[in-house]
Amino acid sequence: MPKVAAARHLLAILLAIALPSFSGAAWAQAAAEKPAAKAPAIAIAESTTRHVLNIAGGRLDYVATAGTLPVLSDRQEVQGQAFYVAYQVPGGDTADRPIAFVFNGGPGAASAYLHLGMVGPRRLVINGDGSQPPGPARLADNPLTWLAFTDLVFIDPIGTGYSLPAGDDDKHVRDRFYGVRQDLRVLGRIIQLYLTRNGRWSSPKYLVGESYGGFRAAILTDYLQTEFGIAVQGALLVSPVLQFSLQREDSYRLLPWVVRLPTYAAVARFQRNPAQAAPGQDLAALQRPVEDFSLTTLLADLGQGDGLQPSAADALYRRLAELTGLPVDLVARYRGRIPTAVFVKELLRSSGRALSFYDGSLANPDPRPAEPFPTGPDAELSKINASLTAAISGYLRDELKVVTDRPYRVLNSDVSRAWNWRSWHEHAQGFVGAAGNLQAALNRNPGLKVIVAHGYYDLVTPYFASAYVLRQMALPEALRANVMLKVYAGGHMIYTHGPAQRQLYDDARALIRGEPEPAKRD
Repeated sequence: MPKVAAARHLLAILLAIALPSFSGAAWAQAAAEKPAAKAPAIAIAESTTRHVLNIAGGRLDYVATAGTLPVLSDRQEVQGQAFYVAYQVPGGDTADRPIAFVFNGGPGAASAYLHLGMVGPRRLVINGDGSQPPGPARLADNPLTWLAFTDLVFIDPIGTGYSLPAGDDDKHVRDRFYGVRQDLRVLGRIIQLYLTRNGRWSSPKYLVGESYGGFRAAILTDYLQTEFGIAVQGALLVSPVLQFSLQREDSYRLLPWVVRLPTYAAVARFQRNPAQAAPGQDLAALQRPVEDFSLTTLLADLGQGDGLQPSAADALYRRLAELTGLPVDLVARYRGRIPTAVFVKELLRSSGRALSFYDGSLANPDPRPAEPFPTGPDAELSKINASLTAAISGYLRDELKVVTDRPYRVLNSDVSRAWNWRSWHEHAQGFVGAAGNLQAALNRNPGLKVIVAHGYYDLVTPYFASAYVLRQMALPEALRANVMLKVYAGGHMIYTHGPAQRQLYDDARALIRGEPEPAKRD
């Protein structure tokens, strides 16, 4: 069926939902045919440099430290080397200075996206509308660096950035690192080791994760406390997946179709009239009727299936066509269940362009207009990956004085293909989720504060999926204000849009400093 093909195509290209390409038996056979390697994990010599940044609050002096931390087994054997970059403002009492651990997702993505996109003291130069300027890539001082209110530690999981396992036996690497549970255990050990080596156990601690990194951070709010004795004060989840069951498009489950519609409507509205997304527009108010329609009329009518009366079906398809900008006959063909791959291909078909999955406010010429579904990598993701690879490779060598001949892996698809999604609940069926762990952490640690941040134009991780999950958490009334959903006029990488970056900065500063929420901004 066309919509099944579209869904499969989408799942193959999205960072957050890449699936292993080999069965357990195939991995076992491959390992048996290949002798175990004895190659050591080679550490990168630690480099410390001093820098100055001018920001709105005045001169900011800071120290950057880059190197690797050993990933140790339970028997203290070195199983790999994890690359990190840490920024610290010297002086003062570290018991009062917050520290944030930052990572991206994939699985298979390095921390370069958040590092040079939003959080670090140097930032990739990006056009204000989120598009990439012509190359070569350039860096500039970041006046909105989070270093203004917290020290920062960027972590690259094994297989990304400069982080490497000890040895190259595929099965051993996969079993130790490439899975939900393995990954969380390794991150916990890296954070634990960093706190110990740098004397930061008494500092207020925060987690920042993007995409699958947001999934990681949501679980780590609970896992760090129960497994490592590390209580965090807050977390900021950027474009996260909280429940993977809401990601997979399936004819027999309704909610994945329901939570996508508000994003489709926001993208269609922007593409019809970009001025509606200009500063001063209340996008939340514009979206509210669509959200209400999604959880009432759409959910109920889709649930009727073939039992829906023809007149009701016709009314539903016409309303969906109005909201999404798609032809009513196309909506009817898919019975109101519109795959994301169809939406990005069809909305601007008449102009010969296709939307970006990662930012529906951006579109590029469709290289294969005759094909029914998108083919090849997402154009915007490819552009930012190329820019980030050049920018961070030069930055680490030239400014942070990191000496290595390793290639920096911004995005490693081998990791996502090898990922073991079953390792978190080895004997369970279905999809992994982080909401239960986040709920437990909020109940266990009443001081924990969490921001879930999304972009209205993100077609990879729709914001309304998180809105739906947060409404189901059954938190006590006193704790509900501790987890906040914030939605911005941006895409998956929210911070590539100038106004959204500023708003996210303000919200992160308020979270970490314990300030009241910023006043509503134009």
